[in-house]
Formats: sequence, structure tokens, C-alpha cells
Amino acid sequence: MSKVNSLAFSKGNIFDTVTDEKYIAYSSAIADLFLNRFYPKGPLSDDELEEQSEQLRRTIESDIEDTVASELLLKMIDIVKYTYRTNIFMNDRYSLGLRLDPRVMIVEGEDKELP
Repeated sequence: MSKVNSLAFSKGNIFDTVTDEKYIAYSSAIADLFLNRFYPKGPLSDDELEEQSEQLRRTIESDIEDTVASELLLKMIDIVKYTYRTNIFMNDRYSLGLRLDPRVMIVEGEDKELP
């Protein structure tokens, strides 16, 4: 996203957006979606993930007028969708790790070959 607008999608602005009181409920819902997707005792199925992602996507698109905030939150949903594995539930992890589908890194309209 920083390739599209490096200032709008800087770490500081991302943090400010996802913690803003106007958007925190959406950020929290996306975080819950991520946790539920990888919950060890009963993760969301692909169909459940798709259904909940689309519902969240529709809600964000209809409720949020700020383009930057909307794009950021929708990309967060994409990251949940394109995450293959994570160590989020490992007790003694050093840091958060994600194995992502490389399609999540492609900017719309960019003509790059996937690794």
C-alpha cells in the first residue's frame, strides 16, 4: 500500500487509523476474524471465512467515507484471507509470524509475476 501512497500508509498513519475511535470497531472485528480463522480448537472454514469477510467488507464500504481508512481496513481483510499460517497462538513465540500468499502484495493494476 505504501507504493500507492507512502505518506497515507506510513506506519504512524496506519496505527492512527486503526486505533481511531471512528474505526476501532472495524479494526477489532478484523482482528477477531484473524484470531477465529486460526483458533486451534476450531478454526473458521474457508466458507465461513469468505462469508464473514464479505460481510465485513460490505459494512466497511457502506459505513466509511474516508478513502484511506476504507482502503486500509479492506487490505487488512485481504491479509486475513491470504494468510496461510501464523504463530499467533504459540505460547513462547518471539514475534508474530505470518506465511502469506504473495498475491496480497500485488498492487491493483501492477503487472508483476508472482513468485
